[in-house]
Amino acid sequence: MIIEFSTKNFRSFKELATLSLEAEALKTAKDGLISTEFKTPLLPAIGIFGHNASGKSNLIKALAYMQWAMLNSDYLNQPTTKFPFLQPFLLNAESSNEPSFFQIVLWDPETKTEYRYGFEINSERVESEWLETTTKVKKNRRRRMIFLRKGQEFPEVDDSVKNIVGHLIHNVRPTALALTVFAQFADPISSQVVKLVCRPNFMIFDGGSVDPMGYALQQYYENPELALKVLKLLKKLDLNIQDLKVIREPFTEAHLKVIPHELKSLFNQSSDLFRAVTLHKMYGSSEKNRHVEFDFNNQESFGTRRLFVLMTLMVQILDVGGIFVLDELGASIHPFMSREIISLFHNHEINPKGAQLIFCSHETYLLSNQVGLRQDQIWFTDKNAQEETVLRSLVEYNMRSECEFEKNYRQGRFGAVPVIWS
Repeated sequence: MIIEFSTKNFRSFKELATLSLEAEALKTAKDGLISTEFKTPLLPAIGIFGHNASGKSNLIKALAYMQWAMLNSDYLNQPTTKFPFLQPFLLNAESSNEPSFFQIVLWDPETKTEYRYGFEINSERVESEWLETTTKVKKNRRRRMIFLRKGQEFPEVDDSVKNIVGHLIHNVRPTALALTVFAQFADPISSQVVKLVCRPNFMIFDGGSVDPMGYALQQYYENPELALKVLKLLKKLDLNIQDLKVIREPFTEAHLKVIPHELKSLFNQSSDLFRAVTLHKMYGSSEKNRHVEFDFNNQESFGTRRLFVLMTLMVQILDVGGIFVLDELGASIHPFMSREIISLFHNHEINPKGAQLIFCSHETYLLSNQVGLRQDQIWFTDKNAQEETVLRSLVEYNMRSECEFEKNYRQGRFGAVPVIWS
């Protein structure tokens, strides 16, 4: 579970921006809040709203970049390999040459531990890195600095880490995160942090390079229990789908022939492909229970295909109590369906393990009182005069819970709406 995420000097974020999932002490509904060993409960869902180019998606990209670095930094082949795709804030002469900052605070119900992990990097090396844990001992919190890194030096390293990976400490490459290296060599604390940001515990659906449809089809095929839950949800959403079947096919030379030459190296011919068909009821037939088979990819709408991916990933996240990050909730799907997605995370019976949803959206109806988001679940992104993204919570505006958030947002009370010049 995420307690908070912070970034600085990444894309449109010049100054430090922190997204908190800790619940505020509000005089409003507490349904769905997630309890921890500590006093403050966590939020099951938060939404980030703002106009085009305000920086909503850049916050998701920052989270995705941190996840990628934590999982892949040690696989960069050569010591001279740089961090790819890292983009600091470029509209300021100083920040364009400074490192980018990332920090995530996670709660793990398995170990009953809070992990605070972060790093500062530029395109060529890790400038600093840290990992700290907090546990509850009786009524007090106990904090431990697991390791602190400054460039290639480690001024602080806990004995538990020294005993397992002490011989590696001074051999960590400048482009590798120590967390990734220590986890590969079985340091239990580092391994647990990496586990928390891996699939299926942490999934980001941002339209990036990873094919979410291929992943969703494979999970549906390999997990019958998950498939039943997904199909039940699809039927509930009134898509007129009677059944959905996923078919596994071996990758052949015929498939390779239709792939552009420059992309062929990305495909492993020993792997399998997955395709889906849906069954729809045949009307006007004398035969009972007669169905028509549709090719899922070519005959179902984009919105239906997107819903299938969303439902498959969400069911998996709800099953493990993980974190689902979604860019553009509401795109290509009906408002009622978007509202249903949020409600799944608020329902303790459906979400007993405390899964969390972080989403971005342009859709103002998600701010309506009918959706039921609290003030601390609503965040806004806007640009200042220097074109820097500023992140704010609705809590900062001291709005009463009975106020119409959507109406006030449309009127520009919170900023984060476009100014259209005549």
